Amino acid sequence: MDAKQFLAEFGHIANAPGGIGKLRELILQLAVQGKLIVYTASDLSSRVLLDEVRALKAELVSCKKLPRQKPYPEVLRREIAVDAPSHWEWARFGELWQLLSGRDLVPSKYNDSKNGIPYITGASNIVNGIIVVNRWTPDPVVISSTGDLLITCKGTIGKTVFNTLGEVHIARQIMAIRNFSKKLDSGFLKIWLDGFVSQLVEKSKSMIPGFSRDDLELAAYPVLPIEEQSRIVAKVEELMALCDKLEAQQQARRILQNALRQSTLQAVASATCPYELQIAWARLADNFGQLFHALEDVAAFKGLILDLAVSGALLTTETRHASTGADLIDAIADARIEWSKVAINQEKKE
Repeated sequence: MDAKQFLAEFGHIANAPGGIGKLRELILQLAVQGKLIVYTASDLSSRVLLDEVRALKAELVSCKKLPRQKPYPEVLRREIAVDAPSHWEWARFGELWQLLSGRDLVPSKYNDSKNGIPYITGASNIVNGIIVVNRWTPDPVVISSTGDLLITCKGTIGKTVFNTLGEVHIARQIMAIRNFSKKLDSGFLKIWLDGFVSQLVEKSKSMIPGFSRDDLELAAYPVLPIEEQSRIVAKVEELMALCDKLEAQQQARRILQNALRQSTLQAVASATCPYELQIAWARLADNFGQLFHALEDVAAFKGLILDLAVSGALLTTETRHASTGADLIDAIADARIEWSKVAINQEKKE
C-alpha cells in the first residue's frame, strides 16, 4: 500500500472530526497485522529468527547476564488473529524482550541540581516523544540504558519513548524494555506496543490506571523476518509523515475557515439596512457548509441568530404586527390596573 492508495482509500476519514487520529490508529493496526507491505519469501524465516533469540537468551541466562525465569506458556491459536500472516511465528513477549520495572526513590535520594544521572518518574517526563529531565539521582537502583524503550505503566499509561540519554533511573510508573538479543527491530516493537496500548488500558483494574509485568510479558508477540520488520517500520514512518502533512494542511485550512466565518458573521451582524442584511445573509447561506465544520463553530452562529431576533431583524416589514411596542406597554399597564382591582392580601400589597 503506497501513499497514493492510502490517501484514496482513507482521505474521507481524515476530513472527519478526529479523523487523523483514527488514521494513525489504523496504520498501527494494519502494520502489526502484516497488511502494509508485501511479504518477500527470500527473507530469513521467522522460525530461524525465533530459535536464534531463544538460544541467545539461554546463553545469557547461563552466564548470569539475564535473570533466570520460569518457562512461559505456549501461545494458543485463539490468541492469534485468524488473518495473521501464516509465515509469522508467535512467542510470549517476555521470551523476546527484557523488561525492567522501575522503583521509586525517597526525596533524600534525588535532587534538581543535576547531581547524578537523570531520574524519570512518569508520563510528565515524556513530552512529544522527548524525555524531559527535571530530577537527578546519585543513587540509582533500576537503570535504563541507551536504546531501551520506556513505557508508562501507571497513571497515564501507554506513553512510549526511546531512551537516548544514556543511563537513567526509572521510577515505578515506568518500565524499560531492552532488546537483549539485538536480533529484533526496536522500531517494530514500538509500533506493536503503541497499538497494544488500548488493550493495556482495558486491563487496568484499579482506581489508578496501570498494568502489571504479566500483562505485558504474557502477551503474544509476533516474530517475523528482520527484513520484514524493517520494511514495516519504514512504511509506518512514511504514512505517519503523510498524516503529519495532512494534519498541517487541516490546521492551515482551519485558520482560514475561522477567519472567513468570523468576517461573514460580522457582515450579517453589522448590516445597517434590510438590503445589506439580505446580501450578507445570502452569502452566509451559500457558504454554510464551508464555514461550519465542527460543533464549536455553531456557537457564534447561535449568538448571531439571538441578536438578530431581539433586534427585530428576523422579520420583514410585511410580517410585522400592525401595533407598536408602545401599544403593548399601554396594554400591559391597563391589565395591571384591572388586576389590582381584584387582588387581595399579599397580591394587593405588591
